[in-house]
Amino acid sequence: MSPHEKTALRIIAAAFAVIMVGQFLSGIFGYLVALVVLCLLAIRFLGRR
Repeated sequence: MSPHEKTALRIIAAAFAVIMVGQFLSGIFGYLVALVVLCLLAIRFLGRR
């Protein structure tokens, strides 16, 4: 397989995983998880400074 094909497969797999997780974590729980992830990213970003 060419590198482009591998990259395309990874993108498709990632998109499929995101959709599955979105369906599984639909509703308030999904929003809580998103908030936690955003908080972790913010802490990591502020920690670099």
